Amino acid sequence: MRRWPLGAHLLLAVNLPLAIMLAVLLVFEYRDEMDQALLEKEAGLADEAIAVHQAVVHLPNEASTKSTEDFIERVCEKMRVNRSPGHVIFVVRGRDVLLSHGHSQLSADENAALLNAFRDGRSRFVVQSKLVVLGGYEDEGTAVIIAELATNIRRSARQEVLWRLASLSALAVVAAAIVDTVLFRLITRPLRRMAASVDAVAGGEFGATLEVPRGRELQTLTQSFNSMSLELANEEHRRRREMERAREIQEHLLPTEVRVPGLVVRQNYQPAEDVAGDYYDLIPLSNGTWLIVIADVAGHGIPAAMAATLLKALLLCASQIHQNSDEILREVNRHIASLLPDGIFVTTLIAVWHPDTGQLVYVNAGHPSGLLWNSQLGFRELSASAVPVGILADVVYQPCEVQLTEDDRLVWFTDGLIEAFSPTGEMFGQKRLQELIATIGRGSLEGLHDAILSAVRAFVGDRALADDLTLLVIGRDAGTAEHPSK
Repeated sequence: MRRWPLGAHLLLAVNLPLAIMLAVLLVFEYRDEMDQALLEKEAGLADEAIAVHQAVVHLPNEASTKSTEDFIERVCEKMRVNRSPGHVIFVVRGRDVLLSHGHSQLSADENAALLNAFRDGRSRFVVQSKLVVLGGYEDEGTAVIIAELATNIRRSARQEVLWRLASLSALAVVAAAIVDTVLFRLITRPLRRMAASVDAVAGGEFGATLEVPRGRELQTLTQSFNSMSLELANEEHRRRREMERAREIQEHLLPTEVRVPGLVVRQNYQPAEDVAGDYYDLIPLSNGTWLIVIADVAGHGIPAAMAATLLKALLLCASQIHQNSDEILREVNRHIASLLPDGIFVTTLIAVWHPDTGQLVYVNAGHPSGLLWNSQLGFRELSASAVPVGILADVVYQPCEVQLTEDDRLVWFTDGLIEAFSPTGEMFGQKRLQELIATIGRGSLEGLHDAILSAVRAFVGDRALADDLTLLVIGRDAGTAEHPSK
């Protein structure tokens, strides 16, 4: 359902009652003006009757009835042209009744009724549903009556009345426009600015403030908003410092400048937020082997980062006791299942690297398949063989083994890489990743590593990563690699 803006509601609340009041006022004003026109016509007809009476009584005595009729006919014609149409003039001399014929809209019976109304002293009367207004004067045995239909009077007055009402309406519209402008400047415009500032704060622009407008209520609201915005800015600044510190701690837990004998490792770690649930590590074991780990905690953000830190601690403890990947993972799972709440689990690909033999013994617990590529043999997937860590307390892991040669390329990643989305909603996918590896895998590990990241960035475009992304590209160190013994 479409919602109207507050300004529209406000203008409607003001203008609609004004419009209704104006319409009612115009209706009553129109009626009053029409009634006033009839009253004025009554007085005017009486004055005209006096003037005509004076002229009639001063006609020469020898003037014939025909001459009198011609005279009142000429007077009626002038009145029709100069004042209003539809006049009828009666001249009564004794038993003689003379009237103008050219403009009367009344029948003979209606004319007789008009004379009776005058003799009864009425200035208005209705005959055959027609309202007639009349004025007259009688003296020296001669009476003059001038009558006109009310419809003609109203028709004549209507144009002037409507013009006055139109002028009144125009003034009302101008007044309403002034009121609307004042409301817009005093209320609607400040509220729009405030709404825009609220949207800015909601979008993360903490500290945005407003100019204090006129009006005590809006001033109070604006000051409260400014105070809230500044407090949010301070809180956000404090939160950012804490998150930066948390990110520094988390990154400190990751290996830096660690050289694994017999291997070249290139890694990239990109949290979707300030801290991540991804984790990777290179841990030396007491028997000269190395533990290589990549893991992804379900979710991201602070809860996932805390679980990743716990995983790091448990791996360090377990690696002090065990040297095999399945035993280390079983020890970690036994503890982490009791420490993490329901719904939080960890997918991991963990391997023990034997520098002296070139063997890699791994276990995949629900993690995306690691890729082992060889230019001659193609791809081998290091697929999952067990449920993720933290779901079941007692899991037996079955290790798998691969023999690395100088031509092999290991590409391990979290799902944030293959589940990166383009602006059109297309997923990067493992097939696209494999095609890229097969195309440039013969080059250096660093070149392959950089090419994969560049492809993902170009695919995503301006969109932010939806999930944490970690990438490990691993290969034999050509300077120290040994051929495996038969």
